[in-house]
Amino acid sequence: MSQLTWQQLSQANRHKQGFEAIARKSIKGTFPSVLTDDVTIYAFRFNGMAPMVGFRTAEVFHVVWLDRAFNLYEH
Repeated sequence: MSQLTWQQLSQANRHKQGFEAIARKSIKGTFPSVLTDDVTIYAFRFNGMAPMVGFRTAEVFHVVWLDRAFNLYEH
């Protein structure tokens, strides 16, 4: 995935190499201060279908949560 552009990732299936935006109101976890209201939250898949959830700054994706139990947000 690190070799793909954000454009390529945005065109990929969200359950494979792609990602999806997650509504803030659906997150059940505690928000770190870096996740201000203007930050878009995204989920990428790892370890099968488990989501890693975080945010993007320029070309970097910052992982905030690993949702192995699928209980961070409504799937």
